[in-house]
Amino acid sequence: NAEYMGVVDAIEAQRRLPDDVKPFEWSGLRAEGGIWPGACARWRTRFSEVGHGPFKGWRVLILNGCLPPSVIETGSGTVLDSGADLRDCTHVLVPNFSEGKGAQADARKARNHSRQGLLCVEARYVRDLLTLESEPELSDYLMAANAQGGGGGDARRRS
Repeated sequence: NAEYMGVVDAIEAQRRLPDDVKPFEWSGLRAEGGIWPGACARWRTRFSEVGHGPFKGWRVLILNGCLPPSVIETGSGTVLDSGADLRDCTHVLVPNFSEGKGAQADARKARNHSRQGLLCVEARYVRDLLTLESEPELSDYLMAANAQGGGGGDARRRS
């Protein structure tokens, strides 16, 4: 589409987004794949109002590459290396508890982290938070809320 190419051309020419991105955002249309068309505008607006993204204060350990670190970093969070001291960690992002190869091993790691008082959150929470019209409840994505995830994890937040 010509409008999209205009954004691409502007980025390539100036190495940055145009000052006014509104004409290039979806609006009032339903997107395929479940992405709410107003998602980009919501987060851009919220960022300009509060000065940070939705993951400010999050210090995240991402298990098995279930989410690109840039998603958390762009949202004002910090991604910890796998060897980091877990006392610095506020959230552990895990692959969806019941999906994919290694799901049992991921659930076992998540249970261990959960026992240490860390919030073990399915990575799909981040996707849903950023793309759905209604913001999801974090509690629906915690390890203890997932019967298939090996359950029994302690989903309390560290203080």
